[in-house]
Amino acid sequence: MTRKTKIALIGFGGCSCCTDKYILDSYAWKGIHRIENIRDYDSVVINVQSDIKEGVDWRAFFKNLNAGVCMEMLASRSYFVIIGDPRFNTAQEGIPMNFLDWTGHLFKWDSKPGDTKIVEDNCPDRVRSYIEHLVKWRYSLESFKTDVRAAEYFAKQVDFDKAHGNVIFRQRVLCRNRYFNSLAFIIQSEMKSKKDFIPCGSITFLPATSLPEDENIMLVLERFFGITLQVPEPEWLQDWVAPNQASVDGKLLENKA
Repeated sequence: MTRKTKIALIGFGGCSCCTDKYILDSYAWKGIHRIENIRDYDSVVINVQSDIKEGVDWRAFFKNLNAGVCMEMLASRSYFVIIGDPRFNTAQEGIPMNFLDWTGHLFKWDSKPGDTKIVEDNCPDRVRSYIEHLVKWRYSLESFKTDVRAAEYFAKQVDFDKAHGNVIFRQRVLCRNRYFNSLAFIIQSEMKSKKDFIPCGSITFLPATSLPEDENIMLVLERFFGITLQVPEPEWLQDWVAPNQASVDGKLLENKA
């Protein structure tokens, strides 16, 4: 029996759904404490397009998702997608932490903006259709390196008979600027077999585009997972009633009857 793929959407609530192939659970940032076990998901989409520094239970976030958990999920071929600018610090019990600490990687960023973009030939169509909406970017990636302890922990999670004790994290550039800094990219985890490297899980980084925040998310869900959703109403609008709305609704019900 084929099971449904489970996807967690963090940072955007109100669009949980279930299809014949997927189960999508969405969590607003303020509802992050509702996640019981992030490792139960095959894919995790994290939205950091808006300012989320305040009002978030970062203790609950890092308890669910930290470098150890990330390495376990990558070893079991889970996939992460980050939408937006991840270059910010959080405050866990008053101690500043880099948001990307959970990845087990250290990133060196260039904060200079620009608008030149070069899409690589090997860029997947699902990313290409997203990047075509990127008009101007605010930062780019110069380089990254993997924390030694995270790499060692990842090595313990994979099958040593297949990996021969050798694992690697490599960057796959999808879109870059003219001086070869990455705008959209994948950090791919791999283990070495006797003949080749076998891919495990990965982390895809996508910058925010010129589209509204919710449309970027809907585009990723559609292009990456085949899930087509309507943009959910804002929370403040759900309880708002237009003047004479009751009488209009009543006439609509009469016509249907």
